[in-house]
Amino acid sequence: MERGGGGLPQRQPRAPRRRRAAMASIADPAARLPEDSSCAKTDACNSVPQTSANDDREPIGLGPASGEGGVDVAKATEAATMAMAASQPGHRGPNGKAPEWASERHTGGALRSAKVDQYDFEYLDHTADIQLHAWGATHAKAFEQVALAMFNYMTPLEGIAVDESCTRIYEASGRDMHTLLFGFLDEVLFVFSTELFVPKELEITKFDKQEWCICATGRGENFDRERHTSGTEVKAITYSAMDVRQTDTEVEVFVIVDI
Repeated sequence: MERGGGGLPQRQPRAPRRRRAAMASIADPAARLPEDSSCAKTDACNSVPQTSANDDREPIGLGPASGEGGVDVAKATEAATMAMAASQPGHRGPNGKAPEWASERHTGGALRSAKVDQYDFEYLDHTADIQLHAWGATHAKAFEQVALAMFNYMTPLEGIAVDESCTRIYEASGRDMHTLLFGFLDEVLFVFSTELFVPKELEITKFDKQEWCICATGRGENFDRERHTSGTEVKAITYSAMDVRQTDTEVEVFVIVDI
């Protein structure tokens, strides 16, 4: 896939960090659906996610601790730690003030000028991947919007029709808010990867903060390379810089996905 949904800049695809069984990529013209799966409901996926999509990356060697041509491990570690902290929403520097970009990018939705069409989401720049930013009056609404943001990045939702005969039921669970968000996005992405089903509409019908489980219904149609625009494939969800914020009036969600 070469172009992000909604006129987003081109990005070169990278090798996935995690492979799924029976992966059916929309980039593969030979990808086929099971004969009886075009309008079948998905199986419930209640497993609690244990690891992030980045856990299988090889460690980067820093070289000698000191000496000619070597790298000071302590300084390199400190620099890496500061860089990672600076990438987190709500980060504040040593002087107790947020960096200049924080007021524009990660506080109170100041960048909502990048809002996509009628949806409550936008795309934020990231070094290698893409960060989804969505919001809503409740956790359920914000989760719905961030999932739609992910699909819109793979194929513009304006080109997806609602086939009333084809719906999908999604179920996910977790241990807390972050693992629940990860599990939900991982489940809808898995259904897309195996069935090529793209929901134009998502409705979370159950959001249980005691048992940490979600039930949702998706309405849309199956992706067809002949009729739909190919954007950039999302390969995996990550925990990197994941954030769920709640105020008196709304909930905001930040998720970085692997492309």
